[in-house]
Amino acid sequence: MKKVKRKNKNYRGFSFVELIVAIFILSVIMLASVSVFANVILARKNSMKNLNNISAGRDVIQTMAKNMRVSSQLNYVTAGNNKSIYFFNSARGLCVSYLFSNGSLFSDTAAPGGPANVDCSTVSVTYNYIAMLDPDVSVDGSFLITPTNSVGPSKVIGRGTINMVIDGKDSLQTTVSFFDYIGIIN
Repeated sequence: MKKVKRKNKNYRGFSFVELIVAIFILSVIMLASVSVFANVILARKNSMKNLNNISAGRDVIQTMAKNMRVSSQLNYVTAGNNKSIYFFNSARGLCVSYLFSNGSLFSDTAAPGGPANVDCSTVSVTYNYIAMLDPDVSVDGSFLITPTNSVGPSKVIGRGTINMVIDGKDSLQTTVSFFDYIGIIN
C-alpha cells in the first residue's frame, strides 16, 4: 500500500486577500494622519502670520502714540474711507501726518516752512505718504482727538485715541495724553 500524503489545511500565514485588506486599512489611517498633520501645519502658519501682523501693528501704534504725545496743534479729518491726522511734533520740529486709506496705514513728515507750532493741516506742506505696514496686511483705523483747553473753569489736557483693526479681526487701541498743557498746570 502506498501512503497518500494529505495536504495540511492548517497553514499558517496570511492569504493574499487578508494582506490586501490590511494594506488598505493602513493606507486609510496614514492618509488621515497626513491630512491632520497638514492642517496643523497650516493653522500654525496662519497663527504665526496673525501674531506677526499684530506685533507689527503694536509697534506702529506705539510709534504713533510717541509722536502724538510730544506734539501740538493736532487736527484730524474723517471723511469717507480716509481718516487722517496732522500735527506739529515739537521734539522734531516737523509736521507729521498719518492716514488710514484703502486698507493701509501711511505716514509722512515734512518741514512746515513756517513758524514752529503751526497747524500742519493748513500750511502748505506736501506729504509723500509711505506705507507703515506690509502691503499684505489689511488695516483700518480711526483717530479721536480731545484738544487741550486751557481757558475757562473746565481746563482739559488734550488726549488722542488711536483705534486700529488688523486684517478685519484683531483690534488695537491706545490713548495718549498730550504734553501741551501750558496754562493748565502752572
